[in-house]
Amino acid sequence: MPKTSTEKPTTQARASPKPSNKQLNVGVLCRADGVAKYQSLALRELSGVPNVRLSFCFHLAVRGLSREPLTPARSLRRRFVRFLFPKTELERRVPLEESLHGLPRIPLAARREGAYSTYLEDQSLGLLKSLQLDIIVNCNTHILRGPMLTAPRFGIWSYHHGEPQEYRGYPPGFWEIYHGAPQTGAVLQKLEEALDDGVILRKTSFPTIHHSYWKQRERLFAAGVSWPADVAKQLLKDGELNLTRTTPPTQAPIYTRPNNRQLLKFCFVLLKNKLRRAVCRRHL
Repeated sequence: MPKTSTEKPTTQARASPKPSNKQLNVGVLCRADGVAKYQSLALRELSGVPNVRLSFCFHLAVRGLSREPLTPARSLRRRFVRFLFPKTELERRVPLEESLHGLPRIPLAARREGAYSTYLEDQSLGLLKSLQLDIIVNCNTHILRGPMLTAPRFGIWSYHHGEPQEYRGYPPGFWEIYHGAPQTGAVLQKLEEALDDGVILRKTSFPTIHHSYWKQRERLFAAGVSWPADVAKQLLKDGELNLTRTTPPTQAPIYTRPNNRQLLKFCFVLLKNKLRRAVCRRHL
């Protein structure tokens, strides 16, 4: 079973401001087409915490966001990947009507700078600050930067499915199998400017499931469903959020979508691991 870290801080402590009136107003940043099921479950558990209220649902309207054209070769690759690696149940998208029913939906104008960074436009940033939220739970895939990270009193909370000291970027759980890493990690972090290098609020790790990418992802996404609710309960109890760093800033490489050669190698590694496991089980 995954073990959630409860280590006490070993570096210089930094506490957050105290919540006002012992109530947490929470916003959700998500895609316009919904959230993943594991995110929906986490939000449902969070909304069930006494004195926590989900108040607003935001989605980003990003200016300057360009997508590569879907060529026949890219379309064929996408179908190949989806056939080989179907989504787990926890990755299935849940419509907003089902997961965040009744919440006011607010579009936020944003812009893309550089290859990946997303910043809020000034007007949307002003609107976000005026709502005086305590927390924003990030269910989006954009790389957020700039003053929006500090607009909520206790920051923007976001999952990263990987050990930040080893694996930044995506796809989740892929590169651990590719490189034969013994452990796979996941964290809930308060976002900072550096990618996948926020203040860790909760973390866990488990032995990498080398023979099945489906089971690897299934375990990854199930690992932290309770974390936002757990941190909110602790925040309401203590009156402040521990923002102490227990690890140095990460120098881990940033991984991206594998190219065709890497994808083929991954399939070979996965097949080899399956065969090795079958042989070992046969001789038990």
